[in-house]
Amino acid sequence: MSMKVKCIIVDDEPMARDIISSFVAKIHDLELVATCKNVSEAFTVLQNNSIQLIFPVSYTHLTLPTIYSV
Repeated sequence: MSMKVKCIIVDDEPMARDIISSFVAKIHDLELVATCKNVSEAFTVLQNNSIQLIFPVSYTHLTLPTIYSV
């Protein structure tokens, strides 16, 4: 049994999330843990799961908030 790569999708467009989700579903080595509509949702998922791959937002039309770390 092979280990699946845990991934999330982060995009503000529902259609984009659906399209990427359908591609991920066809790749047997990937496990889609969550789809997130913004960085805040993604951050929560990342805090609570061991994610190895992120399909990121479309940077051309989304303004991302600044996230500060300590």
